[in-house]
Amino acid sequence: MLKKPASLYKIHKASKRATTLGAMALAVAMMPVGAYAQRASENVVTSAEDAFGASIGDDDVGLYNSDEARGFSPKDAGNMRLEGLYYDSQRFNGFGDQLSQSTVIRVGLSAQSDPFPAPTGIADIRLRLPGDKTITSLTASYGPYGSSYGGQVDFESPLFGKKLGTVLSLGSEQKELDFRGIFHLIDFSALFQWTPTDNAEVITFVQQEKGFHSELKPLIFTGGAYLPPKIDRSVFFGQDWARRESRTQRDYGVIARGLISNNWRIQAGAFNSYNGLESDFAVFYRNTQPDGTADLEIRKRPPPILNSYSGEARATGIFTEGSRQHTVNFSARGRLVSRTFGGDDSVAFGQAPIGIYRPVPEPTYTLGPESVDKVRQGTLGASYAVIFGGFGKVSASVQKSFYRRNVTQPSQPLVTSKTNPWLYSGSIAAYLSEDITLYASYTRGLEESGIA
Repeated sequence: MLKKPASLYKIHKASKRATTLGAMALAVAMMPVGAYAQRASENVVTSAEDAFGASIGDDDVGLYNSDEARGFSPKDAGNMRLEGLYYDSQRFNGFGDQLSQSTVIRVGLSAQSDPFPAPTGIADIRLRLPGDKTITSLTASYGPYGSSYGGQVDFESPLFGKKLGTVLSLGSEQKELDFRGIFHLIDFSALFQWTPTDNAEVITFVQQEKGFHSELKPLIFTGGAYLPPKIDRSVFFGQDWARRESRTQRDYGVIARGLISNNWRIQAGAFNSYNGLESDFAVFYRNTQPDGTADLEIRKRPPPILNSYSGEARATGIFTEGSRQHTVNFSARGRLVSRTFGGDDSVAFGQAPIGIYRPVPEPTYTLGPESVDKVRQGTLGASYAVIFGGFGKVSASVQKSFYRRNVTQPSQPLVTSKTNPWLYSGSIAAYLSEDITLYASYTRGLEESGIA
């Protein structure tokens, strides 16, 4: 239950000082190129910029990922970027792998490459863009258990004189998990890149993941300070009817960017992220005794829906003065988020042993009204950075954010949160040698927290 509006958001501050091995990259790319020769060349170890975190496909290295950095979640805090632009994800597992070339976690010194850093770090996703060759790749998987298998086909190719390129992916999977539950998954992704001139491009994409007939893991709670008895892990003891049906996770968006002069680049992106369920259950074995008997309870909830529209427009200017390079950014970003949740109903089925499959009939549930959580946020920002040849870098940014959140819950008054904070950051880095960089930074950010 929500006690006070102040709990709906947090303003974080971070001040970090550190040294790092490896020289800092000095160049700022004006038009990123996504060409690559073959899928086999994608190596997460050689592509990682530092030890903080990077992922390519199913491979991950480093300390952090998009769901956890410094004890927080960049995704939940609203610190996701797609091709460097603000993107608000409502998917449980972040952006899909089919269209993702890589995801890099930017914290500490590596965050200086972003004009508007965040205290918990930024998860920066780079899209898989088509190269200058036609490539088709097939992937098949089996295991780790006998009922786990899947396949995926990926295709990319230039079209119409290389002015247009596409990336397509189609996959299907049946996965058996460690509790012997099985779920099924189908996903489809498509991306098109149009480059009308050498200095402009438009990227549009869509990806959808459909999960269905997902058997759920029973949750065991003991009745005291002891462990439950050992059970046969090869036996699924949930209920066939208590399944998660038809989860749809979908993202689509468009990105446009280009040079408008020798010094100025503009880019803009607009995105939608959707996550919805048709039905959902939770199976509880409560008050479990040392002999394995427990109170069986199964909860059902109405279809929860998470939906977000987000985007950013940015202008970047780069100016060279002798050995110094000046970079300025002007940004406007925003998001509209709607979440529905709650309305659960639980039914008790009496005592039942854990680890033994014993079917019970599906009861009639009485579902209640759902709660609605709506967020509107807009942010204006400006940043400045100067690189002094091979000696160091100084950067600063300021943002004004406008945050509004309304939570409507049954039989409760409307809870509204409002804040219009100034957010700012500053950093300084000194290149002591080719292998050592000394830096200090300070960041203040507005990062959203969930509802209990």
